[in-house]
Amino acid sequence: MLCVLMFGCNFAPPPRPEPGNTAVPSVKGMLLARVNDWAIGTRDFEDMLNTLKDSPQLGENISEAETQKKILQEIVNQQILAEEAKRRGMHEMSDIRQQVDAYESTLLAQRFIEELQADIVVTPIEIETFYRANSMLFAEPERRKVREIVVRSQSKAQDIMMDLWKGSNFATQARLNSVAETRGRGGDLGYVVMDENTLREKKFEKYWQEVMSKKEGEMSNVFRGDDGNYYIILVEDIREGKEKPLSEVRDTIRTHLTQRKLLKRRDDLIHEAKQKMDVEINAELLD
Repeated sequence: MLCVLMFGCNFAPPPRPEPGNTAVPSVKGMLLARVNDWAIGTRDFEDMLNTLKDSPQLGENISEAETQKKILQEIVNQQILAEEAKRRGMHEMSDIRQQVDAYESTLLAQRFIEELQADIVVTPIEIETFYRANSMLFAEPERRKVREIVVRSQSKAQDIMMDLWKGSNFATQARLNSVAETRGRGGDLGYVVMDENTLREKKFEKYWQEVMSKKEGEMSNVFRGDDGNYYIILVEDIREGKEKPLSEVRDTIRTHLTQRKLLKRRDDLIHEAKQKMDVEINAELLD
């Protein structure tokens, strides 16, 4: 639970009062706990619990009173430790200050980006224009149902090929002879999506050349794989690719265009702000 609270939550406690002010800092809801000039209210705690509800360690039990009491106690314990560390001057240590400053910079930049995005609007016309110009990006790729037979020797593969030409069932031959993991399924790879990821990451180039060159119901000749085994493949079925309608991709396009506008706004702001600052980058030192 301590790890979840320390690393799985972005909860920020209420601000501290000015030095010398002994009043309890403002909290949301009723005062739930206080350590010196730090305090947390009931609504503050509810906000924090909402950030933890998806935690695999706490999610199922987050609504239980005992779990919430343990979480509250851990928060208070951390605050007590932090206060004692400060009393001992640890907050002035250089590595602590560096980490605090780095976190503050990250938090400020993230909040600034959120504000930049707040009023970005993507119109229906912009979405439709982008879709018309890029409809192929949203096309479902072609899918081919492939069966394979994989054996160790060329002579074995040729014998199987002869049986297949004589009318033997491909799936039966795969179950009887194949050494591939698809043997138990009659050599069935299922419907393979013919996209760049498939062609790049699965099997080998010659394999996909054979798959792509075959018509529906057509079988390959014996060919040798990069692994030294011998292959026969059957393209059992082909399902052509088709474009997705705008209604299915509208939200995806809106998100993309929003991010593109945000990036443009961010880059423009950085360029403008940089002119007012002393910025030096020596990237050549990384060569």
